[in-house]
Amino acid sequence: MTKIALNFEDGFTRIIESKPGETVADAALGAQINIPLDCKDGICGICKCKIKSGSCDLGFYIDDALTDKEAGEGFALACQMVPHTDMVIDILASSAACKLKIEPYITTITHIEFLSPEIVKLVVKKQGGYKFHFLPGQYAHIEIPTSKVARSYSFSGVSESNSFEFLVRLLPTGAMSDYLRQEAKVGSSLNLSAPFGNFYLREIVKPTLFFAGGTGIAPFLVMLEKLIHTKGGVKHPITLFYGATTDANLVELHRLEKFKAVLPFDFKTCVSIEKSEKHAQGFVTQWINKENLGEREYDMYICGPPAMVDAVKDTIASKKIAHTHFYEEKFTQS
Repeated sequence: MTKIALNFEDGFTRIIESKPGETVADAALGAQINIPLDCKDGICGICKCKIKSGSCDLGFYIDDALTDKEAGEGFALACQMVPHTDMVIDILASSAACKLKIEPYITTITHIEFLSPEIVKLVVKKQGGYKFHFLPGQYAHIEIPTSKVARSYSFSGVSESNSFEFLVRLLPTGAMSDYLRQEAKVGSSLNLSAPFGNFYLREIVKPTLFFAGGTGIAPFLVMLEKLIHTKGGVKHPITLFYGATTDANLVELHRLEKFKAVLPFDFKTCVSIEKSEKHAQGFVTQWINKENLGEREYDMYICGPPAMVDAVKDTIASKKIAHTHFYEEKFTQS
Protein backbone atom coordinates (compact mmCIF):
# COMPACT_ATOMS: atom_id res chain seq x y z
CA MET A 1 0.00 0.00 0.00
CA THR A 2 1.20 3.50 -0.86
CA LYS A 3 0.55 6.43 1.48
CA ILE A 4 -0.68 9.71 -0.02
CA ALA A 5 -0.92 12.97 1.91
CA LEU A 6 -3.61 15.23 0.43
CA ASN A 7 -3.17 18.91 1.33
CA PHE A 8 -6.33 20.98 0.84
CA GLU A 9 -6.51 24.71 0.14
CA ASP A 10 -8.07 25.50 3.50
CA GLY A 11 -5.18 23.98 5.45
CA PHE A 12 -6.54 20.48 6.11
CA THR A 13 -4.41 17.40 5.36
CA ARG A 14 -5.69 13.86 5.01
CA ILE A 15 -3.50 10.77 4.59
CA ILE A 16 -4.95 7.95 2.53
CA GLU A 17 -3.65 4.67 1.12
CA SER A 18 -3.74 3.48 -2.48
CA LYS A 19 -3.60 -0.05 -3.80
CA PRO A 20 -1.16 -1.04 -6.58
CA GLY A 21 -2.40 0.36 -9.89
CA GLU A 22 -5.07 2.54 -8.25
CA THR A 23 -5.39 6.20 -9.23
CA VAL A 24 -5.26 8.96 -6.64
CA ALA A 25 -8.88 9.87 -7.38
CA ASP A 26 -10.09 6.30 -6.83
CA ALA A 27 -8.05 5.95 -3.65
CA ALA A 28 -9.52 9.21 -2.36
CA LEU A 29 -13.05 8.10 -3.23
CA GLY A 30 -12.45 4.89 -1.26
CA ALA A 31 -11.66 7.12 1.71
CA GLN A 32 -14.89 9.08 1.09
CA ILE A 33 -13.02 12.11 -0.28
CA ASN A 34 -14.58 13.48 -3.46
CA ILE A 35 -11.78 15.21 -5.37
CA PRO A 36 -13.60 17.47 -7.88
CA LEU A 37 -13.71 15.73 -11.24
CA ASP A 38 -16.06 15.13 -14.11
CA CYS A 39 -14.85 12.91 -16.95
CA LYS A 40 -12.33 10.54 -15.22
CA ASP A 41 -10.74 10.15 -18.69
CA GLY A 42 -7.98 12.76 -18.64
CA ILE A 43 -10.06 15.14 -20.76
CA CYS A 44 -11.73 17.80 -18.61
CA GLY A 45 -8.81 18.80 -16.35
CA ILE A 46 -11.03 19.54 -13.35
CA CYS A 47 -9.08 17.19 -11.05
CA LYS A 48 -5.74 18.93 -11.68
CA CYS A 49 -3.47 18.86 -8.63
CA LYS A 50 0.17 19.62 -7.73
CA ILE A 51 2.76 17.00 -6.82
CA LYS A 52 4.92 18.19 -3.91
CA SER A 53 6.91 14.99 -3.43
CA GLY A 54 6.98 11.41 -4.65
CA SER A 55 6.71 9.86 -8.10
CA CYS A 56 3.87 8.45 -10.18
CA ASP A 57 2.70 7.44 -13.63
CA LEU A 58 0.86 10.48 -15.01
CA GLY A 59 -1.41 8.31 -17.17
CA PHE A 60 -3.33 9.52 -20.22
CA TYR A 61 -4.43 13.13 -20.73
CA ILE A 62 -5.03 15.59 -23.54
CA ASP A 63 -3.33 18.97 -23.84
CA ASP A 64 -6.50 20.92 -22.97
CA ALA A 65 -6.63 19.11 -19.63
CA LEU A 66 -2.92 19.21 -18.79
CA THR A 67 -0.24 20.84 -20.91
CA ASP A 68 3.30 19.50 -21.15
CA LYS A 69 4.48 22.70 -19.46
CA GLU A 70 2.14 22.08 -16.49
CA ALA A 71 3.26 18.45 -16.26
CA GLY A 72 6.86 19.65 -16.21
CA GLU A 73 5.99 21.99 -13.34
CA GLY A 74 4.63 19.13 -11.24
CA PHE A 75 0.92 19.27 -12.04
CA ALA A 76 -1.03 16.08 -12.69
CA LEU A 77 -4.58 14.76 -13.00
CA ALA A 78 -5.85 12.86 -9.97
CA CYS A 79 -8.08 10.70 -12.15
CA GLN A 80 -5.06 9.42 -14.12
CA MET A 81 -2.02 9.50 -11.82
CA VAL A 82 -0.97 6.19 -10.26
CA PRO A 83 1.58 6.49 -7.40
CA HIS A 84 4.89 4.64 -7.52
CA THR A 85 6.00 5.86 -4.09
CA ASP A 86 4.54 7.61 -1.06
CA MET A 87 3.38 11.07 -2.17
CA VAL A 88 2.42 14.53 -0.96
CA ILE A 89 -0.13 16.23 -3.22
CA ASP A 90 -1.72 19.67 -3.12
CA ILE A 91 -5.41 19.40 -4.00
CA LEU A 92 -6.54 22.63 -5.69
CA ALA A 93 -9.80 22.74 -3.76
CA SER A 94 -10.98 23.06 -0.18
CA SER A 95 -11.73 20.12 2.09
CA ALA A 96 -15.38 21.24 2.05
CA ALA A 97 -15.52 20.88 -1.73
CA CYS A 98 -13.95 17.42 -1.59
CA LYS A 99 -16.14 16.06 1.20
CA LEU A 100 -19.44 17.05 -0.38
CA LYS A 101 -21.25 13.91 -1.39
CA ILE A 102 -22.31 13.84 -5.04
CA GLU A 103 -25.77 12.33 -5.34
CA PRO A 104 -28.86 12.67 -7.55
CA TYR A 105 -31.83 14.83 -6.60
CA ILE A 106 -35.36 14.98 -7.97
CA THR A 107 -36.41 18.57 -8.57
CA THR A 108 -39.49 20.39 -9.83
CA ILE A 109 -39.38 23.36 -12.21
CA THR A 110 -40.80 26.42 -10.44
CA HIS A 111 -39.83 29.18 -12.89
CA ILE A 112 -38.85 29.52 -16.56
CA GLU A 113 -38.00 32.97 -17.88
CA PHE A 114 -36.61 33.90 -21.30
CA LEU A 115 -34.20 36.71 -20.41
CA SER A 116 -33.29 37.09 -24.09
CA PRO A 117 -33.94 35.10 -27.27
CA GLU A 118 -30.81 33.11 -26.41
CA ILE A 119 -30.77 32.89 -22.60
CA VAL A 120 -33.24 31.22 -20.22
CA LYS A 121 -33.37 31.47 -16.45
CA LEU A 122 -34.38 28.08 -15.03
CA VAL A 123 -35.35 27.67 -11.37
CA VAL A 124 -36.00 24.26 -9.81
CA LYS A 125 -36.83 23.17 -6.25
CA LYS A 126 -35.56 19.99 -4.63
CA GLN A 127 -38.32 17.64 -3.55
CA GLY A 128 -38.22 16.92 0.21
CA GLY A 129 -35.26 15.99 2.39
CA TYR A 130 -32.54 18.09 3.94
CA LYS A 131 -31.20 21.37 2.66
CA PHE A 132 -28.72 21.14 -0.18
CA HIS A 133 -25.34 22.92 0.03
CA PHE A 134 -22.93 23.92 -2.72
CA LEU A 135 -20.00 26.30 -3.00
CA PRO A 136 -20.60 29.52 -4.99
CA GLY A 137 -19.24 28.85 -8.48
CA GLN A 138 -19.89 25.10 -8.63
CA TYR A 139 -22.20 23.45 -11.15
CA ALA A 140 -24.77 20.69 -11.58
CA HIS A 141 -25.56 18.01 -14.14
CA ILE A 142 -29.19 18.27 -15.27
CA GLU A 143 -30.78 15.29 -16.98
CA ILE A 144 -32.98 16.14 -19.95
CA PRO A 145 -36.20 14.05 -19.68
CA THR A 146 -36.75 13.77 -23.44
CA SER A 147 -33.31 12.30 -24.15
CA LYS A 148 -31.98 11.02 -20.77
CA VAL A 149 -28.67 12.79 -21.45
CA ALA A 150 -27.25 15.37 -19.04
CA ARG A 151 -25.90 18.88 -19.49
CA SER A 152 -23.81 20.92 -17.03
CA TYR A 153 -24.77 24.38 -15.75
CA SER A 154 -23.35 26.63 -13.04
CA PHE A 155 -25.64 27.64 -10.21
CA SER A 156 -26.64 31.32 -10.51
CA GLY A 157 -28.78 31.62 -7.35
CA VAL A 158 -27.98 31.72 -3.67
CA SER A 159 -26.32 28.74 -2.02
CA GLU A 160 -27.59 26.82 1.01
CA SER A 161 -31.09 26.62 -0.44
CA ASN A 162 -33.45 23.98 -1.79
CA SER A 163 -34.17 26.15 -4.83
CA PHE A 164 -31.55 26.09 -7.57
CA GLU A 165 -31.23 28.72 -10.28
CA PHE A 166 -29.40 28.37 -13.61
CA LEU A 167 -28.78 30.46 -16.72
CA VAL A 168 -29.00 28.34 -19.87
CA ARG A 169 -27.78 29.46 -23.28
CA LEU A 170 -30.13 28.31 -26.03
CA LEU A 171 -28.47 26.85 -29.12
CA PRO A 172 -30.18 26.73 -32.55
CA THR A 173 -30.61 23.04 -31.88
CA GLY A 174 -29.65 20.87 -28.94
CA ALA A 175 -31.12 18.50 -26.35
CA MET A 176 -31.56 21.04 -23.54
CA SER A 177 -32.36 23.94 -25.88
CA ASP A 178 -35.13 21.98 -27.61
CA TYR A 179 -36.50 20.78 -24.29
CA LEU A 180 -36.72 24.28 -22.81
CA ARG A 181 -38.32 25.71 -25.95
CA GLN A 182 -40.82 22.93 -26.57
CA GLU A 183 -41.42 20.73 -23.51
CA ALA A 184 -40.44 22.33 -20.21
CA LYS A 185 -43.11 23.89 -18.02
CA VAL A 186 -43.64 24.80 -14.39
CA GLY A 187 -44.34 21.59 -12.48
CA SER A 188 -42.17 19.36 -14.68
CA SER A 189 -39.62 17.14 -12.93
CA LEU A 190 -35.88 17.22 -13.57
CA ASN A 191 -33.19 14.93 -12.19
CA LEU A 192 -30.13 16.81 -11.01
CA SER A 193 -26.72 15.67 -9.71
CA ALA A 194 -24.51 18.09 -7.79
CA PRO A 195 -22.28 19.71 -6.78
CA PHE A 196 -19.32 19.51 -9.19
CA GLY A 197 -16.24 21.58 -9.92
CA ASN A 198 -13.38 23.43 -8.24
CA PHE A 199 -14.23 26.83 -9.71
CA TYR A 200 -15.63 28.39 -6.57
CA LEU A 201 -15.20 31.51 -4.48
CA ARG A 202 -12.20 31.68 -2.17
CA GLU A 203 -11.69 34.24 0.59
CA ILE A 204 -11.21 37.74 -0.83
CA VAL A 205 -7.77 38.72 0.49
CA LYS A 206 -6.67 41.21 -2.17
CA PRO A 207 -8.12 43.17 -5.12
CA THR A 208 -10.02 40.68 -7.26
CA LEU A 209 -11.00 40.61 -10.94
CA PHE A 210 -13.92 38.66 -12.40
CA PHE A 211 -14.14 38.07 -16.18
CA ALA A 212 -17.44 36.72 -17.55
CA GLY A 213 -18.49 35.84 -21.08
CA GLY A 214 -22.17 35.17 -21.92
CA THR A 215 -23.81 32.82 -19.45
CA GLY A 216 -20.42 32.68 -17.74
CA ILE A 217 -21.92 35.43 -15.58
CA ALA A 218 -23.87 32.75 -13.66
CA PRO A 219 -21.23 31.68 -11.09
CA PHE A 220 -20.30 35.30 -10.38
CA LEU A 221 -23.89 36.14 -9.48
CA VAL A 222 -23.94 33.54 -6.73
CA MET A 223 -20.41 34.48 -5.61
CA LEU A 224 -21.47 38.11 -5.17
CA GLU A 225 -24.62 37.09 -3.30
CA LYS A 226 -22.45 35.06 -0.94
CA LEU A 227 -20.11 38.01 -0.38
CA ILE A 228 -23.00 40.18 0.80
CA HIS A 229 -23.22 37.95 3.86
CA THR A 230 -19.47 37.78 4.55
CA LYS A 231 -18.83 38.23 8.26
CA GLY A 232 -16.94 41.46 8.80
CA GLY A 233 -17.61 42.59 5.24
CA VAL A 234 -15.43 42.57 2.13
CA LYS A 235 -12.29 44.68 2.55
CA HIS A 236 -10.87 44.59 -0.99
CA PRO A 237 -12.28 45.91 -4.29
CA ILE A 238 -13.84 43.52 -6.80
CA THR A 239 -14.25 44.42 -10.48
CA LEU A 240 -16.27 42.42 -12.98
CA PHE A 241 -15.68 42.66 -16.75
CA TYR A 242 -18.71 41.19 -18.48
CA GLY A 243 -19.06 40.64 -22.23
CA ALA A 244 -21.77 39.21 -24.47
CA THR A 245 -22.65 39.18 -28.14
CA THR A 246 -25.59 41.61 -27.95
CA ASP A 247 -27.28 44.04 -25.56
CA ALA A 248 -30.05 41.50 -24.92
CA ASN A 249 -27.54 38.84 -23.89
CA LEU A 250 -26.10 41.01 -21.11
CA VAL A 251 -28.49 39.68 -18.50
CA GLU A 252 -29.16 40.23 -14.79
CA LEU A 253 -27.68 43.74 -14.83
CA HIS A 254 -30.18 44.81 -12.18
CA ARG A 255 -28.65 42.26 -9.80
CA LEU A 256 -25.19 43.61 -10.51
CA GLU A 257 -26.39 47.12 -9.67
CA LYS A 258 -27.68 45.85 -6.32
CA PHE A 259 -24.32 44.27 -5.54
CA LYS A 260 -22.63 47.53 -6.47
CA ALA A 261 -24.71 49.32 -3.84
CA VAL A 262 -23.65 47.07 -0.93
CA LEU A 263 -20.18 45.76 -1.83
CA PRO A 264 -16.84 47.34 -2.84
CA PHE A 265 -17.79 46.20 -6.31
CA ASP A 266 -17.94 47.69 -9.79
CA PHE A 267 -18.51 46.29 -13.25
CA LYS A 268 -17.98 47.11 -16.91
CA THR A 269 -19.95 45.66 -19.83
CA CYS A 270 -19.35 45.24 -23.55
CA VAL A 271 -20.93 43.68 -26.62
CA SER A 272 -19.06 42.14 -29.53
CA ILE A 273 -21.32 41.80 -32.60
CA GLU A 274 -23.58 44.85 -32.59
CA LYS A 275 -23.31 48.56 -31.90
CA SER A 276 -24.66 49.66 -28.55
CA GLU A 277 -25.58 52.97 -26.98
CA LYS A 278 -25.42 51.47 -23.46
CA HIS A 279 -22.30 49.32 -23.47
CA ALA A 280 -18.75 49.40 -24.77
CA GLN A 281 -18.01 47.82 -28.14
CA GLY A 282 -15.62 44.87 -28.26
CA PHE A 283 -14.33 42.29 -25.81
CA VAL A 284 -13.45 42.21 -22.11
CA THR A 285 -9.76 42.12 -23.00
CA GLN A 286 -9.96 45.85 -23.85
CA TRP A 287 -9.74 46.64 -20.12
CA ILE A 288 -6.72 44.44 -19.42
CA ASN A 289 -3.86 46.92 -19.40
CA LYS A 290 -1.63 48.81 -16.97
CA GLU A 291 -3.49 52.09 -17.62
CA ASN A 292 -6.72 50.57 -16.35
CA LEU A 293 -5.45 48.07 -13.76
CA GLY A 294 -2.25 49.75 -12.59
CA GLU A 295 0.53 47.91 -10.77
CA ARG A 296 -1.67 46.10 -8.25
CA GLU A 297 -1.46 42.36 -7.75
CA TYR A 298 -4.80 40.59 -8.20
CA ASP A 299 -6.64 37.34 -7.68
CA MET A 300 -8.53 36.47 -10.87
CA TYR A 301 -11.55 34.41 -11.86
CA ILE A 302 -12.54 33.76 -15.49
CA CYS A 303 -15.67 32.00 -16.76
CA GLY A 304 -16.95 31.81 -20.32
CA PRO A 305 -16.42 30.16 -23.72
CA PRO A 306 -12.96 28.63 -24.28
CA ALA A 307 -11.88 31.27 -26.81
CA MET A 308 -12.78 34.07 -24.38
CA VAL A 309 -11.00 32.40 -21.44
CA ASP A 310 -7.86 31.83 -23.51
CA ALA A 311 -7.92 35.41 -24.84
CA VAL A 312 -8.13 36.81 -21.31
CA LYS A 313 -5.27 34.61 -20.11
CA ASP A 314 -3.09 35.56 -23.09
CA THR A 315 -3.78 39.27 -22.61
CA ILE A 316 -3.03 39.12 -18.88
CA ALA A 317 0.32 37.52 -19.73
CA SER A 318 1.19 39.90 -22.59
CA LYS A 319 0.25 43.00 -20.58
CA LYS A 320 2.15 41.68 -17.55
CA ILE A 321 -0.74 42.11 -15.11
CA ALA A 322 0.41 40.80 -11.74
CA HIS A 323 -1.68 38.08 -10.13
CA THR A 324 -1.34 35.58 -7.28
CA HIS A 325 -4.20 33.15 -7.89
CA PHE A 326 -5.93 32.40 -11.14
CA TYR A 327 -9.13 30.34 -11.39
CA GLU A 328 -10.94 29.46 -14.61
CA GLU A 329 -14.02 27.67 -15.92
CA LYS A 330 -14.57 27.05 -19.62
CA PHE A 331 -18.10 26.63 -20.96
CA THR A 332 -18.13 24.21 -23.89
CA GLN A 333 -21.00 23.03 -26.07
CA SER A 334 -21.90 19.36 -25.74
